[in-house]
Amino acid sequence: MKLNTNKREEMKMEEKQKKKYNKKLLIPLFVIFTMGLVLATGFIVNSITIQSDVYEAFDGMEYYIIGDGGTWDGVSDCSIVNETDWVTLSGVVDMQGLFAGEGRMLCARFNNLGEADLTYTISNTIVTGNGNTAECIYAFGENSVTGTATALGSTVDGYGIVVPMDATPVNDCQLEISLIRG
Repeated sequence: MKLNTNKREEMKMEEKQKKKYNKKLLIPLFVIFTMGLVLATGFIVNSITIQSDVYEAFDGMEYYIIGDGGTWDGVSDCSIVNETDWVTLSGVVDMQGLFAGEGRMLCARFNNLGEADLTYTISNTIVTGNGNTAECIYAFGENSVTGTATALGSTVDGYGIVVPMDATPVNDCQLEISLIRG
């Protein structure tokens, strides 16, 4: 019995020595690994910091509404607008009213001051809140046109708004026109 006990003790002693040996081996390996990570990052010879701003590329929004003195013919596009007819609009622009079947062509012109071609969307959203939103959406729709504004150039685009023949008469519909970059 004593022999087995001695063997067990010897085995335990050997395991302890192996663990100590393993620990002694792990510490230098960890140090070498850490040094390798530090040296692998490189040596900075020189560095600079750049400061910059981001500017709005779209500028000079101007509008024209084809058919504002009568109905839009459904064919004419924004290319027929004379240079002197473009206007800068803001706030609420009252188009008076349209009858069923009448339409207008909404044209927008803007400049891309940037040196890159940028995508845009011109859209309208119904923003009225007089309890007639559904009727206004049916009468005027929520339309949009998407394109690419050429770098350092002027862009002209637009879309038609035609009141359906079966639209319900409705008052005070407000369409918010937006130019969205990107």
